[in-house]
Amino acid sequence: MELPQEYTTVDLYLASYLKARGLKLASIEREGKRSRFIFSDKPERREMVTDFYNDVPMGISAFIHALEDLKGAIHNWNGSVRTKDQVLR
Repeated sequence: MELPQEYTTVDLYLASYLKARGLKLASIEREGKRSRFIFSDKPERREMVTDFYNDVPMGISAFIHALEDLKGAIHNWNGSVRTKDQVLR
């Protein structure tokens, strides 16, 4: 089964976990106050998501840095920001 090219989540903590584990953030989609984090997918992502929900330990400093990065990106994203109707650059 072929993986999609992107993986999307609205869960800030899952997004932080995935970023800390090495998934690359491709874009942030905004719908009002809600942010959707879009990552470039890779085969290990499924296991990463399972690990997150099963409380598999990881380095706390990596998680905190990823969380802070994503919180900043929500407010300061200067890459492509997708809206429901268009892609803004």
